[in-house]
Amino acid sequence: MVSIPNPVAASAAQPTGWAPTAKVSVGVLAGAITLLAVRILQHYTHADISADTSSALTSILTFCIQYMTPERK
Repeated sequence: MVSIPNPVAASAAQPTGWAPTAKVSVGVLAGAITLLAVRILQHYTHADISADTSSALTSILTFCIQYMTPERK
């Protein structure tokens, strides 16, 4: 007889951790840094920075910070 593994029993052995990992948390930090940087640049230089440029900066900064953040072990 072939034994079929029970997926419910397998998932019960390892509880799901819903806390965000460090990589996810620094993504929020990157968004906040970009928002502040754009607002400061607009205030002091009176530059008109568009939303798509700000979004691109957020994406780049998020990638860089998340790349440098180590995985949780």
